[in-house]
Amino acid sequence: ATTTVVAIPPRRGDEGLAGLENLGCTCYLNSTLQLLVSVRSFRAAAFALDAKQQGLARELQLLVTRLQMRDASTVSPRDFCAHFKNWDDEPVDVRVQQDASEFLSNLFTQVERLALAPGDSAVAAPEAEEAAPTAASRLERAFGGVFAHELVSVRDPAGNSSRRDEPFYMLSVQVKDRRRLEDALEAFVSPELVDYSWRDGGRREKTSKRASIKRCPNHLLLHLKRFEFDLTTLSQRKINSRFEFPAVLDLAPYVWRGDAQRTPSRPDAAAAAAP
Repeated sequence: ATTTVVAIPPRRGDEGLAGLENLGCTCYLNSTLQLLVSVRSFRAAAFALDAKQQGLARELQLLVTRLQMRDASTVSPRDFCAHFKNWDDEPVDVRVQQDASEFLSNLFTQVERLALAPGDSAVAAPEAEEAAPTAASRLERAFGGVFAHELVSVRDPAGNSSRRDEPFYMLSVQVKDRRRLEDALEAFVSPELVDYSWRDGGRREKTSKRASIKRCPNHLLLHLKRFEFDLTTLSQRKINSRFEFPAVLDLAPYVWRGDAQRTPSRPDAAAAAAP
């Protein structure tokens, strides 16, 4: 008889880790899944899903299990690809290259819709934190953060300002013309001047528009924008320039600083003012 319950395997050592086979053009899928499986809270979320009535949940659990087994050097994601549907509700075409960020967004969207196992007891990870009520809340606990989008009037910053919060799973940064991750994050939080009307029918005035991180996630997923549309060839072009990142990343310069943040400032100045 076929079982629908997948037990969590023991954690593998640092040596001899298994990897996913490339089925053609699935490097985007392989790299994303291998990264997610390395996060304990994602593995716990996967094993908390109800696999009895949900094919994708079962294939995700099997994939995580096989990647954690000690007796396999490579694992095929073919069964997972057959159950995972793209935005057009079709199985993954392993012959077509896709964007890793689009795959991640689609994966999280589909996992959020899955039900947890009844009681979340038979498949709960022993080391997992207190069970969350939904798959979406488990993902949010692991990867969820919040952006702060601000508009501040240059003429009257105290009187005209607004903030809109936006939840996120992934932070996308530009790679073109930037050598380091810190440079890309600095560009992300740098304010830009726009024309904005603060009242219906009112005169448009110069306004500072800025984004920052209001709440940092427990695990920050960074998406490097390495593709741009080439107007000459009318096709996507990959940016292969060198891009450096530190072993330890301090997010303080890129975090929202509350009501005190009313005028545009350089990220390094924000870091000095951050508690």
